[in-house]
Formats: sequence, structure tokens, C-alpha cells
Amino acid sequence: MNIFKNIQMILMATTIVMASACVENTVVPDYELVGSSYATIVNLKVSNDEPIAGESVEISITYVNYDKDPLLQLTFESEVDGGARTTLSTIDERDAAKNAEITHKLTYIVPDGEDVNIYAVLQSQKEFPQIEMVSLEIK
Repeated sequence: MNIFKNIQMILMATTIVMASACVENTVVPDYELVGSSYATIVNLKVSNDEPIAGESVEISITYVNYDKDPLLQLTFESEVDGGARTTLSTIDERDAAKNAEITHKLTYIVPDGEDVNIYAVLQSQKEFPQIEMVSLEIK
């Protein structure tokens, strides 16, 4: 009989601890909406991602110039074997059509090296640019 009293005491203590652990919390904490963010959906691709040095590769980028945060400038850059970035082309997009699909193409002569990263830097009215990258593995 003593064992039943012990089990009863343990169950009672557990129930008290569990009941006292229930604290009422705010379901959703207060917050302040400070703005909204937009990202441009970009398709950056190359005609051949395993070229040989000296070969021409076509770089193409397609995106929709969203009217809530239109692009100001598009810059193509390259980086060979982890070195410094070099600007290939800069396009002023201030007068580009809004809410329309835009495509740009660029011919790139592949340099000597092992790896090349091609960057598309999309600068809008936001503080930081959107950067897209595609890699080439030189054969």
C-alpha cells in the first residue's frame, strides 16, 4: 500500500510542477514594419560553361525591371582564378522599360586560367546591389 502512496505523491508533484510551468505568453510579439524589400528575378547564363582559353562565350542576362525598385545600372564583371574583379561592361538602365522583360547579351573572350566567375551586378535604388554569378571551368 505504501508504494501506491508514493506513486500518488509523485503524480501529484508532477501535476503541480507542470501546471505552474504554464505561463501565458503573447502569441505574436509586437513589431513595427519598417519597409519592404524586392529582389529582381534574374536568369544569368553562358553559352558554354567549360570553354577553352581564347574561345568566345556569350553571356546573357534576362530579368524583369520591376517598377517598385527599377534598376539604375547593370555591370558585368569577371574574376579569373580568384583574383581581382574586372569590369567588362556597364549599362545605364535608368530609362529601361518598367515591368518588362529585358535581355542583354555580351561576348566574352575566355582568358588563360582555370576558373572564371562572371558577375552581374544589378544596382537599383536600394543601398546594396543584387549580385548574380555564373562560373566557367576552363579546359
